[in-house]
Amino acid sequence: MAERVVLRDRWGKAIGQIEDKGVVMVLRDRWGKELGRYDKKKDITMNRWGKIIGRGNLLPVLLGTGDNLQ
Repeated sequence: MAERVVLRDRWGKAIGQIEDKGVVMVLRDRWGKELGRYDKKKDITMNRWGKIIGRGNLLPVLLGTGDNLQ
């Protein structure tokens, strides 16, 4: 079973969640739409279209970008 962490804003409102599926971590917005993935083995973060955003776990950054990273 995958572990889930709910991300909240300063007022406690859920703004997204990160689901750890072992080798891959998936970021979803508050409505469950996938925003990106982090591949632990390759140490890269990708947006929802599979474009590499950078090295390391940058998933929280994708929450604030909307659709800007195309």
